[in-house]
Amino acid sequence: YPQKLILINNREEYSIELVDYVREVLSNYGIETQKPMSIKMSEEDVTVIAENLLIEGPDTIFFCARYNELASLMTKAREIGLGSRFITETLGMDDKIFVLADAQYVEGLIAIIPEPPSLARYSQDPRAVNFWRDFSNYLSQMDDSDISIDGPGLYAPYCYDSVFIIIEAMKRSNSISPKDYIDELKTTSYDGLVGHIEFDSNGDRVNPLSTVFIVKDGAWTRY
Repeated sequence: YPQKLILINNREEYSIELVDYVREVLSNYGIETQKPMSIKMSEEDVTVIAENLLIEGPDTIFFCARYNELASLMTKAREIGLGSRFITETLGMDDKIFVLADAQYVEGLIAIIPEPPSLARYSQDPRAVNFWRDFSNYLSQMDDSDISIDGPGLYAPYCYDSVFIIIEAMKRSNSISPKDYIDELKTTSYDGLVGHIEFDSNGDRVNPLSTVFIVKDGAWTRY
């Protein structure tokens, strides 16, 4: 665990809510953090922000912001000698960050992406690869101009698994009526494209997987 973690949002709703959620989760695991910093890069002096962080002396900084904001803060932080580990998420994981920041300044940057390893970038999972290929091949044969032929969307694998989970629940209940198979859904134990799927008593998925990337030698790599 980090000895001193500082959480930063960029004052946008998504960022604020995610940072607050991360703080809550950490607290549940006994890791207490100070009140998150809230900064708007376009209105504040990035040098002052970096100097304040240097004074605070965190070993880890989680910054939920776009890649350009992340590039700006990391560049200034490294220039003044702040060696803290930076962590971001989906917004910050963009190849264009290597255009905006010198490679040495973003080396070691970690991004935690809410996608299972089977679906995240550079996946070689056979089922996921075949799903993407079959989906794309099918769409390429469609004539409907309203249908995208760019391949499956972000949620397509989850929809795909959902169909099979419902079918299996119907089989176990020997019924196609939702009122009959709803209880069987609660007992789901299924290995799908998105990984192993089970649900808790609230109907939420148990232990959904994420994928961690790190910048190494100027490129995003699996951690």
